[in-house]
Amino acid sequence: KSAKVKPVVPDPQDPDGARFVLLKEGVSPDSFDDETKAALGELGCTYSTHYYEQSYDNLNTEEVLKKLLPPGTEVPSAFETVGHIAHLNLRNDLLPYRKVIGQVILEKNPVLRTVVNKRSNLKTVFRTLDMELLAGVP
Repeated sequence: KSAKVKPVVPDPQDPDGARFVLLKEGVSPDSFDDETKAALGELGCTYSTHYYEQSYDNLNTEEVLKKLLPPGTEVPSAFETVGHIAHLNLRNDLLPYRKVIGQVILEKNPVLRTVVNKRSNLKTVFRTLDMELLAGVP
């Protein structure tokens, strides 16, 4: 299930208001147990194939990063926000991809205007730290 894909969609070909229930890829009515098939039959359900084209707009941040980063790379799953700024603590193995990660986070979170990565630990009594701009406005 993608973030912006509704599991029940209207059938554009049926003026009577029939709807499609979209199943996860690889799941088919053939995989339902007998009890489920019987219940769906009693409701008058029929089966057909509906093709859905997935696009960047339908994917959430994690799904996009899993497709963009090398296989097996653990994608960043969280970040802190202060107002319109997202603050990340990227691991060293993700640093080569930091600009792409920043851009995806910026595009997938419309309230954000800036994405930064912390470069070092707190340095002074004033609790300042060195940050790198990854995406957005400084």
